[in-house]
Amino acid sequence: MTMAGPFDYTIQTFDPSAKFLTGVDQSFALQEAQRQRMAAEAQARAEAERQAQVQQVQRDFFANKNPSVMDVIKFSTTLPPEMVKSLNDQFSSLPKEAQSQELRFGGQVMSALMGGDGKVAKDVLFERAAAERNSGNEEKAKYLELIGQSAEISTERAGKMLAPVVAVIPGGKEMLEAAYAAQKAPFEMQKAKGEAATAGYGVRKTQADIANIESQIAERAARIGIDADRLQSEYQAKADELAQKGANLPESSQKVVNEAAMASTSASQSAGQMLSLADNLEKLAKQGSTGYGAASSMAEWWARSTGNQDALSMARGEYERVRNSAALKMLPPGPATDKDIALAMKGFPPETADAKYLAQFLRGMAKMSAREAAYENARSEWVNEVGFMGKPKRDIEVDGVKVAAGTTFPSFASKYLDTKAKSIVSDRMISGRGYMKHAGQ
Repeated sequence: MTMAGPFDYTIQTFDPSAKFLTGVDQSFALQEAQRQRMAAEAQARAEAERQAQVQQVQRDFFANKNPSVMDVIKFSTTLPPEMVKSLNDQFSSLPKEAQSQELRFGGQVMSALMGGDGKVAKDVLFERAAAERNSGNEEKAKYLELIGQSAEISTERAGKMLAPVVAVIPGGKEMLEAAYAAQKAPFEMQKAKGEAATAGYGVRKTQADIANIESQIAERAARIGIDADRLQSEYQAKADELAQKGANLPESSQKVVNEAAMASTSASQSAGQMLSLADNLEKLAKQGSTGYGAASSMAEWWARSTGNQDALSMARGEYERVRNSAALKMLPPGPATDKDIALAMKGFPPETADAKYLAQFLRGMAKMSAREAAYENARSEWVNEVGFMGKPKRDIEVDGVKVAAGTTFPSFASKYLDTKAKSIVSDRMISGRGYMKHAGQ
């Protein structure tokens, strides 16, 4: 008889600890599920509250007839994060000069919208939209066209659509502050004048403003190849003239006046430089197959004439900037347009252009710069007189021209620019550079 082995007491034996642990696990699982459900509900409530706050901020913004820059900044925080990131990434990827052009474009459109000129704003936006579409950016093109279409209906609403988008890119807030400062209401100006009488206000330029102007002088002189000392001297003369006949202005408005005076002075000098280049080039027109004299190409001639190897690329950038300026948007339509400007508006000359063509282009470029100088001069005079870019409440005088109360700046500028631009070009022609033979062309 075979003896059985020892009995295994664990077989089919009830283990009370295992059942207890299973119950504990189930209890923890229920508690965790309940915790997750409560957390999800709390998150949903928080998101609903956040969305309600976002919607309220958006409603308040569009209901506000006169939103401040801070209102714009507050509204911009409600934009989708992915949209803000995309805008910043696109802006940061641009070269420095292109970033400056982007900010100037935003300022140009905002100024037109805030001045109530929907047509100028639409024209600028649609032209930019066409350029974006040609570059393959269909989404941005449609957005710009949407704002342009809105500008025809309501410049106020179009401005509210654009301002928050501008505000989120680097430098956008500062650009908006300058644009909004130029639109200060008359009663704010009167209040500032009263405060100036008792607080000693009336210093035309703060230290920060001086540093800003000096920086602009250096930047513009390098960009368009003009003499920085001469630019400083001519700007200072213009600033002193404005200070003598203008009222005490708050700092924000004075900043607009000073920057517009600087832009006018540099554009005027740029016009003189272009005329000088055209004059010198015509003397070489009969030399060589292209007429560039000892130079073998347009680029080489430009570098020799200016002493700057990057002169041609800088000129291309300046051309694009001036061509898209507010002053050029006010050109009269049709065949009455100046023939040199009409040629220049066709585009920057190709490398294969001969000297005769380039000389005419340079005269057109000079006249384009003169229009910009006239526009910025009018802007500096207007704000200096009115305190903002809106309609004057009384009859005023801008650069010797009588302006009736209630006149809009675009209406005044459209009549003023041609005469003033021709005057600027003529002044440059008779300043000892031998341009009189081109007068009247």
